[in-house]
Amino acid sequence: MPRPHAQLSIDELEVLVGESRKGLDAIRAELRARRTARAKQLLKELQPPEPVRDHFVYVIELAPAVWDDKKFRDRNPDQDPTERPCLYVGMTSTSPEERFDQHRRGHKAARLVRKFGVKLRREFYERLNPMTRDEAEREEPALAASLERAGYAVWWN
Repeated sequence: MPRPHAQLSIDELEVLVGESRKGLDAIRAELRARRTARAKQLLKELQPPEPVRDHFVYVIELAPAVWDDKKFRDRNPDQDPTERPCLYVGMTSTSPEERFDQHRRGHKAARLVRKFGVKLRREFYERLNPMTRDEAEREEPALAASLERAGYAVWWN
């Protein structure tokens, strides 16, 4: 595949990108002013696609017996399980309810959730969902970290 801009520096490419954006903005404005079906179709083709928000983060409360698990204790050395419940944070492309059921049935289950999962804790995640896969990949560790800072013993992968 030919690379017509291979000789350009990053700064020169940045200028081209800016000019292209301005040109596209002008084209979009002209297409919006026209009322034909073809203009509407061209405008639709120039619009960036809406992100697919089909992923979720979720939080599951774990039974107090999870504290007997050495790996869990080692990951949460500064937490007191008598003060707050232990939690598992995950992400999924199914609903949090379906994913919790999968954990309990043993389908792609996290060992700790299969063994110690009690219930979903919607208050920690409902406001965040749904999101794109990229957002969920960023949000899962961020949510786990914020719960840890709040004093919860947390497991996440």
